[in-house]
Amino acid sequence: MMDNRIEMQQWVTDTAKEYNVAGVVYEKMQYCECWGGETLFLEPKLKAEGIPMLTVEREEHLANAGQLAIRAEAFIEMIEKED
Repeated sequence: MMDNRIEMQQWVTDTAKEYNVAGVVYEKMQYCECWGGETLFLEPKLKAEGIPMLTVEREEHLANAGQLAIRAEAFIEMIEKED
């Protein structure tokens, strides 16, 4: 999965543009070493295309579900203000 990082980022960016998405929500598991740093590469690529990205880190048992809901709601409001 790490060998195709550049192609995967390009696919995400191209797909987001193709479907004219308003924003991308990137979810990762807490303490995930494989995908933990991926946002450092993907977010600037999406930003260059004018696509905002929200990164949420979730716990295995969703103990932080309320916090995630608030962040998602704020992200949606931000996108709606830009339109």
